[in-house]
Amino acid sequence: MDNKYFTVMFTSRNKDNKELEGFKQRTKAFLHNHDLEEDLNLTDTIEGVVLELKEEFLYFVDQGVRGETSRMYVSINPRNTDKANVDLVHYLIDNPNTSPNNVYNKLVSFASKKENALSQRWLFDIDTDNEEEFNSVLDSIKYYGKFNESNLTLSNTVSGYAIVVPHGFDSRKVLEEHSFVELKRDGNVLGTWETKD
Repeated sequence: MDNKYFTVMFTSRNKDNKELEGFKQRTKAFLHNHDLEEDLNLTDTIEGVVLELKEEFLYFVDQGVRGETSRMYVSINPRNTDKANVDLVHYLIDNPNTSPNNVYNKLVSFASKKENALSQRWLFDIDTDNEEEFNSVLDSIKYYGKFNESNLTLSNTVSGYAIVVPHGFDSRKVLEEHSFVELKRDGNVLGTWETKD
């Protein structure tokens, strides 16, 4: 079995819920151990993680106020938990008064660091729902990154699209040509979102 840990974040943000009375921003971040044996690509992995955590996420959604939108994000790169554990041990030696309640949060934080990624995927966050603009970005990424579309992971977000590439490349032209695109080296992709009835 090829098990890998991914950082998962459930979040209910001001951006989605600013008009709601009684709304308070909430976030829960943790590591999730996912079996990659059945997965053919990143899309399968994200869908698998979302499926495995569906009940837990719906519970998080249910803790919000009526009309509140919550999102689930999953890291695009699995995490090196061995290195994160070493980072945590060093931190605890230097900070022996750390509250036991904060130890796990620290581990998640260390695992989320860029240097603790086990692969080198990048995420392009495309803040437009215009299909023509999205296709223009996709063509640029394929051209400058020398990727086939089969190398890329494409997904929808609440307000646009995301494209995940398998490794870095000189992306300056892509970003210059498309002002509505943000590059996230070692980012998190939106797995799903729900609004409380």
